[in-house]
Amino acid sequence: EGFPDMRPIIATMRKVVISELDFRIEAGSQTRAAKAVRDHHVDVLVPSLVPDLIARRAIAMEFVDGVQLGRAAQELPNVDLSRLVSALVDHFGVQFAVDGHFHADPHPGNLLVERSTGQLVVLDWGMFVTLPPGHVKTYAKIFYAAATSDLWMLIRGFESLGLSFKDGEVFE
Repeated sequence: EGFPDMRPIIATMRKVVISELDFRIEAGSQTRAAKAVRDHHVDVLVPSLVPDLIARRAIAMEFVDGVQLGRAAQELPNVDLSRLVSALVDHFGVQFAVDGHFHADPHPGNLLVERSTGQLVVLDWGMFVTLPPGHVKTYAKIFYAAATSDLWMLIRGFESLGLSFKDGEVFE
């Protein structure tokens, strides 16, 4: 009864804001993301950083001549949309279910299509979440369960993340 305890939410927001304002942290996140993309052969470009130009309040990376994902079909008539969708799905799959480090701010301004190659580009790694190792395997099971329509595996996955279901609830 009364108001919910907002302290955990406020603590999380504080942590996110502090890390978002330190470009050295963002550079570390972007470096990890670029490595995951390379290691798992995901068709995504995470721009290379310029190490000598990274500081608490500044970050420099390679220039990418791109178009926002939402405008790609209009501005790049030959773009392969199925390639972009596959790249995005693969990228988030690797983030959640393999690496455990995911981009927490994937709005349209942070997703581009490189003009000359049609490759998906992911920018702005300042807001990210790193999952506990046990959760990474659980998300992998959840994605597999969803892809194979295995409802009971899906429920067990959600339950292992702390979600609970009431007895007698019906799933259709």
